[in-house]
Amino acid sequence: MGTISTGPVEQMRGRATARRREPTPVGVDAARLVLVEALQVLQGTVTAFLEQLAGEPIDACGRRHTSGLATGSDHLDVTEGSPITRRVASLTGRRSLQVYVHAEAAIVADRLPPGLCRRLEYSNQPIGRVLAEFGVDAARRPPAEDRLLQRVLDRRSCGCEAASIYARAYLIDVAGRPAMAVSEWFLPTLVAPLLSRRP
Repeated sequence: MGTISTGPVEQMRGRATARRREPTPVGVDAARLVLVEALQVLQGTVTAFLEQLAGEPIDACGRRHTSGLATGSDHLDVTEGSPITRRVASLTGRRSLQVYVHAEAAIVADRLPPGLCRRLEYSNQPIGRVLAEFGVDAARRPPAEDRLLQRVLDRRSCGCEAASIYARAYLIDVAGRPAMAVSEWFLPTLVAPLLSRRP
């Protein structure tokens, strides 16, 4: 079959429809408020929260794992220059293929069970699900200083995550020591599901 092209009228209608689907500033503000309130009381994983919110399974897509060296700004309580793994992934709806969250993590592999980092690298499972799979008792907490969060906010204002509706950074402790420094950017694809949660 040949390709069906659209004329100027159809193209204009398509652009108008796309504009109507974009969240309004008021809607974004309201969705952000719902999101922040939900995250403040969240006890489970971000993955489980997204799956309940979006109504579909969530996979970690577009994964990139690179080896690097720790810096003082990672807040991982390791000697500067120690080896760490850096992970980038997009938390994506399995059915809709919508990207809901862009996530990055700096990981201290030797503070995690053997095989866990390899599982993260070669599967499409998000971090929270893999931690649960390995039976890791992990706890989220904010960094002791604001530099990690400020770096996230700086990326939000000038980087590829500029369209995010909310950004945050936190540490994941395992056995009382920081094993991961996580940064998350929540994207506008969450606006409609978040607004549907309002009373």
